[in-house]
Amino acid sequence: MEKNNFSIIGAGITGLISAFILKKYKKKVKVFEISNKPGGIINDVPIEKNDGLLSGCQFFPRDSFWIKMLPLKVRNNLVEQNFYSYCFCDLFNKRKKFIKNYPDIFTDYKLDLSKFKKIKKPKNLTEKINLYPKKISNPLMKWVKRFKINTNELMTDSHRQGLMFSRLYPIQNKQEIYIKKKESIFFNDIYGLPNYKNTKIFFKGLMPKNGFQSFFELIKEDLQKKGTIFKFLSPVKINYKDNKFSIMSKGIDYSKENILWTGNPVPLIINYNRKKLDSVNFKIRIINFELKKKFKNPFYVQIFSKKSSVCRIFLYRKMKKYYACVECFDEREKVSDILKFSNKLLKKHFNLSLNSKPLVDKVRKRYSLLTKQDFKTIKSFKINTIKTNLISYPWEIYSREGKLEEVKKKLHKFL
Repeated sequence: MEKNNFSIIGAGITGLISAFILKKYKKKVKVFEISNKPGGIINDVPIEKNDGLLSGCQFFPRDSFWIKMLPLKVRNNLVEQNFYSYCFCDLFNKRKKFIKNYPDIFTDYKLDLSKFKKIKKPKNLTEKINLYPKKISNPLMKWVKRFKINTNELMTDSHRQGLMFSRLYPIQNKQEIYIKKKESIFFNDIYGLPNYKNTKIFFKGLMPKNGFQSFFELIKEDLQKKGTIFKFLSPVKINYKDNKFSIMSKGIDYSKENILWTGNPVPLIINYNRKKLDSVNFKIRIINFELKKKFKNPFYVQIFSKKSSVCRIFLYRKMKKYYACVECFDEREKVSDILKFSNKLLKKHFNLSLNSKPLVDKVRKRYSLLTKQDFKTIKSFKINTIKTNLISYPWEIYSREGKLEEVKKKLHKFL
């Protein structure tokens, strides 16, 4: 095996930044991608030949370590903006709630904290949800079932992975809950209280000037200048033999490579131990509208509603135009009903409204949820392949930044 040769499977943001790290140390890098362009799940939804709109609430944290690694030309394509966040929730009471600057669930119930003297560690997501009082857990469970997932099989921390309800905040009992959070790690996990002394009115993030598609093309071009070889429309087959992995693409065998597999790990793990993963990719409907009025700063509204399939609205600007990306449950709700609900919310609180004709209406696999069995399978797979040419990848970590931090640590051991 050639120590300086690396094959990266997947040209998403993790694969591209990994290539930057490796090229910094003069390594030979090939990037294999099954589609015809870089970017992965973050990439825009195409509307024209060379244009697209957001595939969800997408932006980069300003303080991401990898931003500094990008060349000046690529960094100059990013614009720093103040992002505002809001929450709308009508799950727990008749009176609709709309909260500014804190993007999670609120309820004004007074809790009986005497019931929380002892909290046993939950075994799955269902038990996690049932740690809440019934008047909260019952409507919350109904809302979660709309994702068509089996909560009995999911890891307890799946509540953070796209479901967005890890920080239930009762307006009453604040001081008592702060004490409880210090006493119990599990109580701390299910009840998150914002510290308003430190809560900013907005947070700073970065977005590409001309969309993610052009941003990823700039990254690809820079990596190519540094000698990185991209192989698009190149599905990869993986083989394991004699304690070594090898990949084959379009009839060519790449057997002398270190391999970083940043894509779907199912083919990799099946080939190794013939065990299929069963984790859930739940579907989200993505609809982009143009706005009738301008707004100063981008913002998003996290929505927990029993009356609409809409679960998030992200307002953003691209090429001097103003858009809203509306994320919905895949429930085949009429566009006219989605538009009516969204406009009612935006008009009331922001004096904004959407154009009636959607520019994009697509269903995408937006998030992944890890089952308990898959977590064990991935953990075992990593342990058993630690001495092979496969670079262990953090598939089980949900956040993009968490993945990139972990990959950076892994790659430095090879440099």
